[in-house]
Amino acid sequence: MSSLPLLKDPLPCDVHLLNLRLMKHSDDDKQLGLVPKETSLLLLRHLPTDCSITAPSLACQSSQDTGSIVLEKLFTDLTVKQSKWTSLTLTGDLVEFDPKSEVQVPPMEIVGLQVKLT
Repeated sequence: MSSLPLLKDPLPCDVHLLNLRLMKHSDDDKQLGLVPKETSLLLLRHLPTDCSITAPSLACQSSQDTGSIVLEKLFTDLTVKQSKWTSLTLTGDLVEFDPKSEVQVPPMEIVGLQVKLT
């Protein structure tokens, strides 16, 4: 069984990758059919941490894990060319930001990011 490492490094322990899915062209574009776009939807969730619980399997250090990531440094063999904040359903306003900047995922929130990968 082979594996494909998607992420360069693990995410902070309190940030979870919920979904990464390719977007498709609109249904009314018959020529493109089911050809995927270069754009993907990335859903991230920042879970709460409780440092009063100690267990050998929990390597989380809440003081260091602030719910922030840098998209440019996230993927192994992919480059983020463009990034935008969006709603979870992709119907909200898109606000573009630099993939080199730090993305803060607020505690107890799920965020949607539209990313163009190459």
